[in-house]
Amino acid sequence: MKTVKTISVDDLLWQTATKMISDFQTYVSDVKLQDLACICIRQDVAALRTFDWPTVSDPYLFKVWAQMEGLFKRHRFAKDLYADDQLKCEAWSKFVAIQDELRVLDFESKMEDPVFAVLIGYAKTFIRRTLGAYHVEEHVASCKFGKRASYGIPSKLACEAERWVAPFSGTETQFAWFVENVFSTDLRQAEYYLSQCTKDGTIPLYNAPEALNFTLVPKSFKAFRSIIPNTTLGSYMTHGLGRMIERRLRRKGYDIKTLQHEHRDLAMLGSIHGTLCTMDLSSASDRLSVDLVRALLPEEWFSALMQARVPGIKYKEDLLPNPSTFCTMGVGFTFPLQTLCFLSLIHAVSRYRYHEGFDIYRGVISVYGDDMIFDSIMYKSVMLFLHQCGLVVNVDKTFATGGFRESCGGDYYCGLDVRPYQPKYGASEVQRKETFEAILYKTINGLLCRWSCYELPGTLAYLSQRLREVVLSPKIVPHDFPDDAGIQSVDPRSMPIPWHGCVKWPKSIGHGLFRISYLRMKSTLRKENRHEPYYWLSISGIPDERADDPLIGAPMDRRGRLSTVLEAALCAAAAPKHGLRTVRVRTPGSSKIAPQMETVTTVGRTGFHMRKNGQVSFTSPRPAQSSLLWSLRL
Repeated sequence: MKTVKTISVDDLLWQTATKMISDFQTYVSDVKLQDLACICIRQDVAALRTFDWPTVSDPYLFKVWAQMEGLFKRHRFAKDLYADDQLKCEAWSKFVAIQDELRVLDFESKMEDPVFAVLIGYAKTFIRRTLGAYHVEEHVASCKFGKRASYGIPSKLACEAERWVAPFSGTETQFAWFVENVFSTDLRQAEYYLSQCTKDGTIPLYNAPEALNFTLVPKSFKAFRSIIPNTTLGSYMTHGLGRMIERRLRRKGYDIKTLQHEHRDLAMLGSIHGTLCTMDLSSASDRLSVDLVRALLPEEWFSALMQARVPGIKYKEDLLPNPSTFCTMGVGFTFPLQTLCFLSLIHAVSRYRYHEGFDIYRGVISVYGDDMIFDSIMYKSVMLFLHQCGLVVNVDKTFATGGFRESCGGDYYCGLDVRPYQPKYGASEVQRKETFEAILYKTINGLLCRWSCYELPGTLAYLSQRLREVVLSPKIVPHDFPDDAGIQSVDPRSMPIPWHGCVKWPKSIGHGLFRISYLRMKSTLRKENRHEPYYWLSISGIPDERADDPLIGAPMDRRGRLSTVLEAALCAAAAPKHGLRTVRVRTPGSSKIAPQMETVTTVGRTGFHMRKNGQVSFTSPRPAQSSLLWSLRL
């Protein structure tokens, strides 16, 4: 593995920001841009984090300031204003404070208010008509083990086979449900699992945790996001319940797989006409209380969801035995459940305040997680009702007036897309050339997706100079490749950035195909000898957990990616022979040499960038509109 001296990512970000300010000053005139440039030249982290970002009315200048603020939002410097331990303690203290707030929220006394009781009744009616009856057969058919870490299984060991290692982590209720609905229908799985427990008699049937672990991951420079991995059996059950809720929301016209795109379109329309409000909640999953879910859901659904919960959360030495939060990030049904609950609350307000007597509101109401869009005239009523339910509106990300709207990764100001490029490098310094090369590709592609090459000539020239320090020739890849694979281009013979030096252009091999060189994130693989769990997953009809692995780049070969013995047997003839060991297969009357196929699995979400070659075709996507031209039109 080739290594070089440590390369500072912090310095790359400071220099990029300085060049961008210089480019922007060609088109706009703002004194505060020069103040920000001085901060970037001094590389003053404290001054940057306390900088007063201005609010402007000009659409183009609005996008410029949004880009400069977003450039530093997610990156954490080596010596940032807030230490990791400080942010983690603040996140835990905030979660404990939310539990105290929900605990004193007397839901029964609130139901004595006739208006509140009617609104809850409308919301409950909406959910009952959406969910229908709960069927345990559908629940079992929709279940599968999660892809990420669970209680007792760290992220580096998370795979399908590891889920079947005894003992299961789960409560007594969860294990009884699993035995009744899974082991009773498939004796092979029961025998495989129970044989581990009876081998030496020291392994228990299941491991019931006292509480789940409160883990934290970086969200921005000033906050950490909490994730609470469920038990192994709990993740199995919650995945099925989440899919059931998603299926019913889709029948109602709210397809979670496509709602993000619809929300962006609605946010753009709202920024133009001002008739739509975009609302975001603060700590939405943490504030969804047990009392609220009990009041909204039918009894059979509430009981099924309660079975998958573990009543306890711990962080280091602190323990919360009975948290008021119903579900958190890391639970399989959290996102679809909060989508359903928040959707019902808004429908209840619209029915009571503006369309009394109608079961269906024909205006715009859409919810994706905690991102909500509805008519602006309902803003105050919705905000009041959500507050009564123990939910808190994030006023910094909620917009009912003015020309700005934000939802599901789409930021629009007067119809102009002002979504900034927000790098999240994950480290303040790197050592491998390939890693730094991938960071440069990410930065170049991210900026070119939001700005034209004519708006950032100095910035692109600087990034081109840094790229020449680690590679002789840049890699040209199609637009459908990952951002870190190379410089994305429509034409295999065009370079979207200034480059003074040799270029290894994609070589045409006929029939519209080109041979290219690109970077690929190579997943760390581990040999797997436990074949049965992957075989069961294959014949169950549920996609393999690695089918959507973002670490796997395109194009990819099939070597080492086979998950089952059955698939290995079927695909042995098509597998590449280079580098594979061979075995002699003896059959009656003949003896043949066949490639030996190995079952492997990825080690968590770890890996490293490496150079690869492949054959691709270049397609022409819809051309991006220059933001400068948009501003001139407006």
